[in-house]
Amino acid sequence: MKQLNKEAYRVEPNNLIYDYLRPIDTKNVVVTLPGKSAGILKRGQVIDFDDGNYAPHAESGTTNCLVTDDVAYTETDTEIVVSVYINGNYRKSKVITEVELTETDMDNLRIHGIVLK
Repeated sequence: MKQLNKEAYRVEPNNLIYDYLRPIDTKNVVVTLPGKSAGILKRGQVIDFDDGNYAPHAESGTTNCLVTDDVAYTETDTEIVVSVYINGNYRKSKVITEVELTETDMDNLRIHGIVLK
């Protein structure tokens, strides 16, 4: 009977997700990496989709989705598989990008199902 009282899992707060009023959906994509150095794609990082390729958001890129979990890569990696959010409501303050998001960037995310609040 003691086993019924053991903790099975713990729910941790998720600061990236704003609310659950919009369904949250994910998929895996192959992201082309920008350079020859090792690094991490962080949870909440904006990913662009241009010319059939996914890549971390750049100033001239077309925003598309957000990374769901941290993914490390090495200097020899040119592409990695990343799980991304493709739908849902998210906190703008928790989204990660190298360049500031413009209204056009946020509109592109909204078109693809990502709403920043």
